[in-house]
Amino acid sequence: MSTIPDNDLLVTGVSLPACCSRHRYPSSTNSPSSRPSSHLLHAPVLRVNSDADLCYVVWKCTSPSTASNASQQLNKLHSQWIPQRHVCAVGPASPDANTALGRGPHDSKFEVDNPRVALWSSTSGSMGRFTVAKQSIRAGERAFQAAAFAVIVRQSLVPRRCHWCFAKLRRTALQCGEFS
Repeated sequence: MSTIPDNDLLVTGVSLPACCSRHRYPSSTNSPSSRPSSHLLHAPVLRVNSDADLCYVVWKCTSPSTASNASQQLNKLHSQWIPQRHVCAVGPASPDANTALGRGPHDSKFEVDNPRVALWSSTSGSMGRFTVAKQSIRAGERAFQAAAFAVIVRQSLVPRRCHWCFAKLRRTALQCGEFS
């Protein structure tokens, strides 16, 4: 069992504690969210149990609490064993979004067209690209624009990788094949 350094992890199909998911779903109660979705966490994977196909992930609480104990809440650590198929290391598309998208030198720059978001992808190449907000985007505001594109997802990846589509604008990240 080895330690993997800090990563940005996309965790899919897993419920976070209520304090970390409350700002995502205002109707949450004090129990863990009953509807698992996708979460982007800056967290180390401390242990990998290959026999059980599990990763032990530890992250700082992401609650934007305004209470007097806000500093204590932000320093609170959570940990959870998560199936490896639901954890994917991700990072900003490199060297830049235009190169990652296969755009030519005469195409408009993704970063110029979309100042509110950054283009990210998996570091292992096992997942497609997605956008991450760099600032707060209110309901009804355009999050990003991009030329139309098509994605083919192998059936074997359907239960393992998230599908970020326009349902995200409804505060939901759907698993591939979850929508009909």
